[in-house]
Amino acid sequence: MTVPNNEQSQNIIALGQKLIGLGIQARFNKIEDGPVVTGYYFSLDHSVPVSKVVKKAEDFALAMDTGKVLVQREGGLIAVFVPNKDRAIIDYKDVLHWYLNDPRVNTMELPIPLGMDHKGAKDAFDLCDMPHVLITGSTGSGKSVYEACILTSLAYFKSSDDLHFYLVDTKMVDLPLFGSLPHVQLVADNLQKFHEMMDGIMQEIRRRLKVLQGSGCRKILDYHKMGYHMPYIVVMLDEFGDLMELDSAAKKGGQFEDLPTVKSWIKQAVQIGRAAGVHIIACTQRASVKVVDGDIKANLPCRISLRLPTQVDSRTILGVGGAENLLGKGDMLVQMPERDTVERFHGPFVSVNDIAMLIDDYERIKTQLKRNIS
Repeated sequence: MTVPNNEQSQNIIALGQKLIGLGIQARFNKIEDGPVVTGYYFSLDHSVPVSKVVKKAEDFALAMDTGKVLVQREGGLIAVFVPNKDRAIIDYKDVLHWYLNDPRVNTMELPIPLGMDHKGAKDAFDLCDMPHVLITGSTGSGKSVYEACILTSLAYFKSSDDLHFYLVDTKMVDLPLFGSLPHVQLVADNLQKFHEMMDGIMQEIRRRLKVLQGSGCRKILDYHKMGYHMPYIVVMLDEFGDLMELDSAAKKGGQFEDLPTVKSWIKQAVQIGRAAGVHIIACTQRASVKVVDGDIKANLPCRISLRLPTQVDSRTILGVGGAENLLGKGDMLVQMPERDTVERFHGPFVSVNDIAMLIDDYERIKTQLKRNIS
C-alpha cells in the first residue's frame, strides 16, 4: 500500500470530513498512487447504499479543490479517483515497446493496447475475444489519437500478409494518414466507396465461411492451426454517426436506395464476421441513442468511452455514469463483455509527426523495439 504524502494526507482528511458532512459512514482503507490519478479507497457502513456515494463526485472535487473526480465501486470498496497535480503523459513508444515484447501480449492474436490503468500497469486485450469494438469520445478526449494507436500497434504486431485494414473516413482527417501502410487495402472517403467496400467485405466473409466449412473448421483460428493461411481483416469506421446521417440523406435523395443502411452493413458484418476473422471497430463522437441504439450496442459488445459531455451519454454507451468525469487526453473507461465492472485506463499519447514516422519507417523501428528489451 502506498504511504500517503502530505498532499494525499490532506485529501484523505478532506474526503473523510466531506463524507461525515454528507452523513455517510465510511472508513479509509488504502491509497493507490498512479501516473495520472490517485485512488482513495473507503469501506462503507453496510447501511449506506453505494449509489449515494457514487453521486457525490462533485462534492468530493469541491472538498479537495480539484478537477473532475471519478467515484466507482471497486470490489467491496468505494474508490475516489482524484487527478494528480502533475499528470504523467503515457508515452506511446514506451507502451509499444512493452506491447511488442510482453509474453502475455504475444500469446494474443490481435492485441490492442489500453495504455496504463490507474495503478500504472500496462494492459492490452485480444480483439479476437471481443470480437467487435465501439469507441466514443467528444472533441479533445483523445479518441482520434487512440484510433491511431490501435492501427499502428496492430500493424507492428502483424505483418501485411497476416492482417488487412479497411478504413472509412468521409471527413478525410484522421485515417488517410495510414494509407501508405502495406496493411491498408482501401480507405473509403465517400459513401459510394463505403457501400462498395462493405459489399466486397460481405462477399469475402461468405467466401471464407465456405472455405472454413469445406476444411471442417468452425473458425479462422482452427484453420490457422491446420497450417492454412487466411489474413485477419479489421474494418475501422471513423465517425460512423456522421456516415449514418450522410447515408440517410442520400437515400432520401434517391441514392443508394437498393443498398443496406450503414447500421445494416455493420450488423451483417459483425454477426457473421467473427468466425471468418473479420472484426469491426466503429468510432463516433456522438453518444446519442439515435446513433448508438440497442442494435449497435448488442453487436459491438466491447465499448471504450473517452470523455463525454453528460452522464446520459455515459449511460448510453456503458450503462453507467462516469465518462462525463474523465480528464480527457486519452483518459477512458473500458467495458469488456467478459468482465463485470467498467475499468479505467489512460491511453498513450502519440503526435501526428510520430505517427507519420512510425508508418514511414516501421520496419526499422519494429526491429529496434523488439531488440531493445528492457
